Amino acid sequence: MKSFCRWRAVLAACLGLFLAVIPVHAQTADATVTGQITDPSGRVVPHAKVVFTNLNTNIARSAETNDEGIYRLVALRPGIYRANVAKDGFKSIVKGDIELQVQDQVSINFSLELGSVSQTVTVEGGAPLLDTTESALKQVIDSRTIDTIPLNGRNYLDLILLTPGVVVNTQARADLTNRDTNGAIMGERAGNTAFLIDGLVNNDDFHGGVFQAFTQDAIQEFAVIDTGFKAEFGNGSAAVVNVVSKSGSNTPHGSAFLFARNNALDSSNVSGQVAPQLSRYDYGGTFGGPIRRDKDWFFGSIENVRENRSAIFPPNIPALLSANEDFSRIPETRDLRAFGKYTRKLSQQNELRVSLSWSRAKLQN
Repeated sequence: MKSFCRWRAVLAACLGLFLAVIPVHAQTADATVTGQITDPSGRVVPHAKVVFTNLNTNIARSAETNDEGIYRLVALRPGIYRANVAKDGFKSIVKGDIELQVQDQVSINFSLELGSVSQTVTVEGGAPLLDTTESALKQVIDSRTIDTIPLNGRNYLDLILLTPGVVVNTQARADLTNRDTNGAIMGERAGNTAFLIDGLVNNDDFHGGVFQAFTQDAIQEFAVIDTGFKAEFGNGSAAVVNVVSKSGSNTPHGSAFLFARNNALDSSNVSGQVAPQLSRYDYGGTFGGPIRRDKDWFFGSIENVRENRSAIFPPNIPALLSANEDFSRIPETRDLRAFGKYTRKLSQQNELRVSLSWSRAKLQN
């Protein structure tokens, strides 16, 4: 009984530390919106209420303008938002389709018209959102790009090649266990790049590259910050790859995939010989949705790679080598990756996110 109580106390302490640390780091992946509210004459409007609502999860963030008419909203997950601005004596403003990307820091100003708060003015379109407070050189790879560009090996990190200043070492090792893109960014070594997933460090300090691999179907978007990134990131002198995973929403959604390669579809470039044996299947899927609408959501993904490939060795292998190794065995690869995420709305200003990632790679012969 004492042992059980001791373990329970340790678990509670670890959970408390985990919950205390997460909000600090996760801010590096969330967006921040600031702006000023004015009236038709250009004077500032204090104490106006500004609400940004995520259209996927219905999680809202609210703020009130100060005496200078300025508001500030933090911890906004990347996604599509609807803004509502209200103040007694003025018509309410609704602006939809506001797309916030990973670590955006943008300014959106609103001008209220005189009237009743029950009257609504809908704002359509507008200028593209620009981050005027950030001097870093950043490029965002969004979900549309991840989903539509074919990737040999389905490693979403290969898309950093779309970023200026990236050079790939084609002679570097690139097997299934090495999820690093081996890309040198701005002249630095590939191992000097810092990788984040949902604001948490995901670096393999021993081999370089990422520590935990994720299937591309679990990734919402990521930003490649080449230069000028703030000290809050750390752990990298070359660049920062800031990744955001997908979450569940009020609408159930899922996907499934299968990619196959087989020597039955190949031909040999040597006359009179059959193609080398190859059997490679990459399959999996995702599923997400609500546990309780507007309250709890889940998302999960799984991917499994199974490959058998014949190895071609030259004739007359030295006896010293053949005595200690069976060169007739077929190389086998097994690579399994699973990811799960739970999101809970605690209040209008707070939410809880818990995620679990698990992988297993097995290489034989």
